[in-house]
Amino acid sequence: MVKRFFLSPKTVISLICTVGLSCLIGSIVPQVTTKTPQFFETWKARSPEVYYVIDLLQLNQVYTSVWFLVLVAMIALCLIFSLYYQSKALIKFRRFIQKDITKTSFKDHIVIESAQTSE
Repeated sequence: MVKRFFLSPKTVISLICTVGLSCLIGSIVPQVTTKTPQFFETWKARSPEVYYVIDLLQLNQVYTSVWFLVLVAMIALCLIFSLYYQSKALIKFRRFIQKDITKTSFKDHIVIESAQTSE
């Protein structure tokens, strides 16, 4: 169940879009790391409801908020699951097609080549 969730293209695309939207919000809303504490005190005094919502959702510290880090960790898990299962399938496929090279291995190629040169 977990494997199916993390390997689903819908999950990966929605996580990437959510992180992109979060970065957009982080670039629009003033961040704690870029503004002075006086700026936020003034903002809180002028518009306490808006400031309360932004502070509650941690939109003024997007890149260090718990929810943003969880989203990034989930994308990393998707990548790890994808790499693991694709590598596993590739190794299995390579074992299946790996053969010893003998004199007859290129028999078809040589026949085609000699047929082309005789024309």
